[in-house]
Amino acid sequence: MPPITNAETVPQPKDEVWKILIAGLSKQSFVINNLDKDSGLINVSYSGDPVSYVDCGAMHTVTGGRRYDFSGASAKNDFEMTNVVGHSFLVHRTVNLEGRINILVRSVDAENTTITVNAKYILTRTLTARDTAAYSIPESKTDTLTFNSGQSAVLPSPGAETGGQRATCNATGQLEQEILALVKPQQPAQQG
Repeated sequence: MPPITNAETVPQPKDEVWKILIAGLSKQSFVINNLDKDSGLINVSYSGDPVSYVDCGAMHTVTGGRRYDFSGASAKNDFEMTNVVGHSFLVHRTVNLEGRINILVRSVDAENTTITVNAKYILTRTLTARDTAAYSIPESKTDTLTFNSGQSAVLPSPGAETGGQRATCNATGQLEQEILALVKPQQPAQQG
């Protein structure tokens, strides 16, 4: 897993960076929870599809000649599987991400500011299976894991989509980069 860049120093005063961040975060899919300009702390949250922000590897399952391939971090997947005694099941799989992000804005000097983004990832996977041969009540299992920027975690139990293996999930760094990109100076367009 490559290291995640979660800090950036920009050649702008703190007050200007603060204004840019608040305006930019308000336009993104982040919810601003708390602000404290004196301490430089902004707390935001994200809830939704984890596929851009988390990597849980690739999932594969083969049943009755049908192969199912999908990202382990994709929000929704439906597939079929067969257990060891030959019963077929329809499986509905959902994965949701709740990101809790602290952004710290600190003056280096009158003209430079450092922005540090630390995220806590809370990933929830739910598998709901229904026997295709019987009118059974669907059974569900939910697993939740938590990890921080630059870290990984292993789903507590193997799922049908992993062939009985435990899946490791880690932060891609995209969440931190989207926030840092709000304050990075824009590069001038090259003349051709």
